[in-house]
Amino acid sequence: MIALVILKIVLIQVVVIAFIIFALKKILDRQLIEFAVHKVELTPAEELGAGLKEVIIITADGKFQELSQKKILHAISKKLNRVVALNIQQDKTIRGGAIIKVNKTVIDCSLTSRLKESGLLR
Repeated sequence: MIALVILKIVLIQVVVIAFIIFALKKILDRQLIEFAVHKVELTPAEELGAGLKEVIIITADGKFQELSQKKILHAISKKLNRVVALNIQQDKTIRGGAIIKVNKTVIDCSLTSRLKESGLLR
């Protein structure tokens, strides 16, 4: 009887911990994406390039929030005085965040790169 109660408590704790980890990952993912968008907004027009036709956005799940898309398109369109296309791609190896490629400029705000920079991942 006591073993069953302990098992239930452990199971509940595992479920709660899994939920917390999931929620924290989602929050971190959004923060990294917002940081990437902010870096695009701060990138000088000269670095974006005159012949820019599309911006490649790579995320772990292949999705990118519409608000973030609008912010990037607005920032680039404002700097270059024209509209560019977005090409959203998926790469599960980045684990979260986003990599934004604008011509030769690469803005890497992926979880994998952050973990490598901190020395927690090789």
